[in-house]
Amino acid sequence: MKLWSGQFPTEPPSGFELFWQDTPTFFRIFMIIFAVVAVGILSAIFYALFKGIKQYVTYEFQNGARIELEVPDNMYGLVVEGDRGELTYQGTRFKGFNRAVDRAAGNAEG
Repeated sequence: MKLWSGQFPTEPPSGFELFWQDTPTFFRIFMIIFAVVAVGILSAIFYALFKGIKQYVTYEFQNGARIELEVPDNMYGLVVEGDRGELTYQGTRFKGFNRAVDRAAGNAEG
């Protein structure tokens, strides 16, 4: 059995620790700020990539007036040119679109 000598065993410093100890304070501050800015820029890029692309659909009313609204991704693929139906919106916010169905044929009006 080994008796305690009063000292904690220490590992030799890593390469980064040696580098950091020898770096002047000004450069330490600069590197920390640079790292924070780089992380912020990268997070903004990843957010933009994974959030998705905004999809817009132009609706034309019976009187010929048109309105362009941003639609959710899950709705964009369901709207086809020539669809007729009832559009629900509030200002520039898309609320919904109910496609009119031709009751005789069971198909969308076209």
